[in-house]
Amino acid sequence: MRNTTMVTALVAAAVFGVGGYLVGTQFKAQEGGPVRLAKKDHPHGAKDCKGQNCTITITFDCDDPNHPTAATCFPYPDLEAILVGSGDNFTFKIDPHFNQFKFDQTTGIQVTAGFPNQPGNNFPCTYQQGNGNFNCSVLASAQPGLYKYAIQIQGFTLVDPWIVNG
Repeated sequence: MRNTTMVTALVAAAVFGVGGYLVGTQFKAQEGGPVRLAKKDHPHGAKDCKGQNCTITITFDCDDPNHPTAATCFPYPDLEAILVGSGDNFTFKIDPHFNQFKFDQTTGIQVTAGFPNQPGNNFPCTYQQGNGNFNCSVLASAQPGLYKYAIQIQGFTLVDPWIVNG
């Protein structure tokens, strides 16, 4: 029985290894080239924005920086965790090197979750028609805590870093 189990495990490993290799080298994207994945190995910045008007720049980690697309890039904020206080304002903008990408005008920046309190309407963010940025603020009613915010760029999946209100 032990020998049968060992042989079965080795055969399964060989099948999955060869299958993975073949899929990885032979599978072609709709554009006719090999499938490429974004690296997602960007720096993880943080900043104390209490009492300041901070700007958070959304940039992109791309598999091919010369041909950035939603399929080959991953958006991320230069400041993933920010510390804010009551009455603070902060702005999200897209890196000008990637001006082909735009925020979703409705859901581009939203504070979505919190601990120990939920965000409610205490972190309003509004789209700015003129420059495409999102301006956000911290209302006086916002309780101290950790808050998750979501970044929605058209054509990309959500990205969700942190805000610390304290």
